[in-house]
Amino acid sequence: MKGAPRTWTAALGWFFAAYALLTGNFIVLESRRPQATLAWMLLFLTLPGIGLVVYAPFGRDRKALGRQRKLARQNLRGTAAPIVEQLLTRQDEEIGGLETQGPACRGSCHGCGATPIPL
Repeated sequence: MKGAPRTWTAALGWFFAAYALLTGNFIVLESRRPQATLAWMLLFLTLPGIGLVVYAPFGRDRKALGRQRKLARQNLRGTAAPIVEQLLTRQDEEIGGLETQGPACRGSCHGCGATPIPL
C-alpha cells in the first residue's frame, strides 16, 4: 500500500510535465511577441484548466505578425515577379561569363591543361 501514493504522484508529475511540454511547444511555435508567449505559458502552467478555457476565445489568431504575413502573401506574385526576373537574367549573364573564362585548377590532376593556382 505504500507504493500507491508514490505511483499516483509520479503519474501526476509525468502528466504535468507532458502537459507543460506540449503547451509550451505549441505556444512557442506560434509567431507571437516574446512577452505574449511567456504570459500564455505562465497562465497555462499556473492555472492549467482555466488557461485553456481563456486561450480558446482570446489567444487564437492574435499573432504578432499574422496580419502582415497574410497581406504579404496576397500580392506576392505581383510584387516578386519583376525582382525574380531581374535575378534570373543576371544569373544567366553571370553563368555565361564564367563559362567563357578558362578553367582554374589547383593542379594538373585531370589533364585540362590549365595553369595551376599557387596555394
